Amino acid sequence: MAALFVVSFAFTFTSCKDEPEHIHSYKGEWTYNETEHWHASDCGHEDQVSDKAEHNWTEVEIVNCLTEGVRKKTCACGAEKDIQVIPALGHNYNKIVSESINPTHTSTGLYVAECTRCHDKISNVEEPTGSHTYSDPYSFDEEGHWKVANCGHNLTSPKANHTWSAWSETTPATHDTNGERVRSCTVCGKPQTETIPSSDTAHPYTWASDSQKHWKNYTCTHTVANNEQADHSWGDWRTTTQASHTENGEKKRDCTVCGYEDSAVIPKAEDAHSFESEWTQTEQKHYKASTCGHDVKDQEDNHSWTTVETEATHTTPGLRQYTCSVCNYQKEEIIPVNADAHTFETTWTQTDTHHYYASTCGHDAAKKLYGEHNWSIVEVPATISQPGSRTKTCTVCSKVIVEVIEFSHEHSFTTEFKYKQVAGNPEKYNNCSICGEESTPISVTNEEIFKMVSGDLWLNGYEVGENYEFNKLVGDWTIPSTLGGVTVTSVYANFKGCSELTSLAFPDSVTSIDGWYGLKGCTSLESISIPAGVTSLGLFFGGLDHEIELIIDEDNPNYSFENGILYNKNKTEVISAQCAKGEIVVLDTVSTIKGSSIYNIEGITSIVLPSSVTTLEDYAVAYLPDIERIVIPSSLSSIGTRNFFNCPNLTLFDVSSSNEKYSSEDGVLYNKNKTKILSYPSAKDAVTFRDGVTSIDMFAFYDCDRITSITIPDTMKSLEGYCFSDCDGLTSVVLPDTAEELYLSSSAFYHCKNLVSITIGSNTKPSIDAMQIFGETPAHITFSQNTTEIDTRALFMANLITGVTIPEGVTSIGSEAFCQCQSLTEVTIPSTVTTIELNAFSECSMLETISVPTTISLGSAVFNDCTKLTRINYAGTQAQWNDENYVSKASGWDSGMPSGVKVYCSDNNVIEL
Repeated sequence: MAALFVVSFAFTFTSCKDEPEHIHSYKGEWTYNETEHWHASDCGHEDQVSDKAEHNWTEVEIVNCLTEGVRKKTCACGAEKDIQVIPALGHNYNKIVSESINPTHTSTGLYVAECTRCHDKISNVEEPTGSHTYSDPYSFDEEGHWKVANCGHNLTSPKANHTWSAWSETTPATHDTNGERVRSCTVCGKPQTETIPSSDTAHPYTWASDSQKHWKNYTCTHTVANNEQADHSWGDWRTTTQASHTENGEKKRDCTVCGYEDSAVIPKAEDAHSFESEWTQTEQKHYKASTCGHDVKDQEDNHSWTTVETEATHTTPGLRQYTCSVCNYQKEEIIPVNADAHTFETTWTQTDTHHYYASTCGHDAAKKLYGEHNWSIVEVPATISQPGSRTKTCTVCSKVIVEVIEFSHEHSFTTEFKYKQVAGNPEKYNNCSICGEESTPISVTNEEIFKMVSGDLWLNGYEVGENYEFNKLVGDWTIPSTLGGVTVTSVYANFKGCSELTSLAFPDSVTSIDGWYGLKGCTSLESISIPAGVTSLGLFFGGLDHEIELIIDEDNPNYSFENGILYNKNKTEVISAQCAKGEIVVLDTVSTIKGSSIYNIEGITSIVLPSSVTTLEDYAVAYLPDIERIVIPSSLSSIGTRNFFNCPNLTLFDVSSSNEKYSSEDGVLYNKNKTKILSYPSAKDAVTFRDGVTSIDMFAFYDCDRITSITIPDTMKSLEGYCFSDCDGLTSVVLPDTAEELYLSSSAFYHCKNLVSITIGSNTKPSIDAMQIFGETPAHITFSQNTTEIDTRALFMANLITGVTIPEGVTSIGSEAFCQCQSLTEVTIPSTVTTIELNAFSECSMLETISVPTTISLGSAVFNDCTKLTRINYAGTQAQWNDENYVSKASGWDSGMPSGVKVYCSDNNVIEL
């Protein structure tokens, strides 16, 4: 912005001692300091000034699309102040409808857009939208089928042969009538019918048979010469009655053709005795008796005894039980009592002076090894700060008695005070550094503990931005309602590190409670009381490592609390779950999970959303290190950005099968048809994607440090903003030569600080207005060997890119393709490149050398603001450089290029630009 200056010159006539009449003269330019400006004397009289006045400041703002702007105050004298740098805004292109041409299915279109700020124009050819369109259904004849064009052209699609389905029998043929079968074309639906001829050999019949043969008896009226008489074809014998040693048995078989049944006798076996299944037992033996009437015994033998014994005592007899391990026969013997045999415990009974084994037989007077303890003594003497101890151990029964040896000292109290409330009044005390005993409390005012900062009540000693833990509040506390005569309505509630604070209550005057993770380290806190007038609650609950009770006044119209979750009054919104742990189940009245409400909380392992929930706002569920599962109901239809990031153990998205927008599989949240990955928080190591995935949503892998590599399939069409941002485990990425175009949105690989190698496929393109796709990522860029052009803004604002490989075969480098690649030092342009468009290397502030081919077209400001550029290596001669047929230079091609740049030609001539 230019300013118009009007300079006034004043001439003053004065009488001087040395020069009676002298006309002072003044400089034309202004002299100024921070507050004033004037015209200084140029006649040697330094004490003389003219037009002295205070600065008259004017606000000036200069903004640019591709370079930094400035905001400042200026005075007409040239003074400036309050200078602020305004980052480059980037182009904001809008389509110019009047100049654009929409493509048809037979002709190309033209997309023309203009930047609303700097009026830069871009244009792109739009390919035909498709081919001729044809009507449904098909037309057909006996030979084939086709379609008629409905796009206004007198065309038909090529005629194709019918594709027939399998035949389906509608009427079966008999031996004297024809049948019928049908089929249809699976493409156009044309039906076809065919006759099934009758089979006069298929006469109906039944089988007839005797013991040797079988034949057919025909039941129709036809005379048939051949009745197919044949011998039976026998199957295997089957036993129907088992033979014994006294009776014959029986067996049968069937003809496998006609079913005729044959039978035969199984002769009896006279030596085959039969026996009982149960044992017959005597006192000495066991056997199995016969069932066939013969006097024989099976498995006869003596018993094989096992013994179980209950010992006799001095009061009760014992018992010895015998059991045969073969037949289970049992008998018993009584073991007589032993009147002298007392029984005793196996562990010592101990008193302070004696030990013994007590009886278990009911005789209290009986005590085994009764005696006094035999002490072994170990003594630790007392010190000035610690009591001593005397440990006595019985060498017989191991009884231990510890006695304290008291100590004494003069208390040495710390200079750090703690504060507690007694009957609503604050007191302070400190502790002895030797023994920890509390000093006598002293009454103090609230002004010693609290302060007012811009209308908020703060704890003394805490300042915003400091990593400070105020650990002095002890016990139950109620925040004062006034301080220094001012009513407390707003509290900045930072109580970090108050490990002995047990409860916290806010007065009725408070309407706003704010703070950032203000309860971190409050390990003893049990409850917080919120009054009826509170209308604003910040994130001061943050940092809690245990559940607490939030007591909301029943008259509060804004909030309610249940099971560790803070809701709005009618429980339709979750506001904060900072007080919850384990599995949290959201009430079935809730429709919205508010942003940051379930954010940065340890100890939450599972979240169950009810069927009433429709919306997760931005950051609603994120940064939960322990969560493993979230239940997503059919009703959920909106999930904001950055949900589920930094949830490394979230392996189960339990999505309702009737949800119309979302689905899940193997720890991945997808859209309904699983073509877009929405979130994969548990991803680690090498990541591949299921078949059919075409898109990665914004922030889907944001901050997934555990992934080391990704395999992008050929079906992928878009990587949306920040989808792999801050993935510090990535070291290399290959974007394939896809069959269709793969679009990259802004910051897709932003701040991947260990990503050192990126290969860009030939069909990979930046989305419109994409910026910083590879920003803050120190990789070397290699374009695929199949690449023919470097697209507009391909590496726009890739400020840490260290090197780039452009293959032979590339013919053009688009506008702003390498703009603001501030770490590039050298670039070689291959010989196939014929066009470098405007601002292609603008603001490559570290670029020192660039090599260009013999024939090239250079766009406007192609090296604008390349402040370190000193050398252009030209593959042609000096004459060719100066010949427009070889090097076509747009007007202002060298605009913004530093002075002193030299062109080094192939014939050893050097041109200084």
